[in-house]
Amino acid sequence: MANVGRGNVVSAMQITKVAFIS
Repeated sequence: MANVGRGNVVSAMQITKVAFIS
């Protein structure tokens, strides 16, 4: 669970990327 913070950043980036493309 050491990468929880990093995972949140990646998830946020992916969500933003999808929203941006959409």
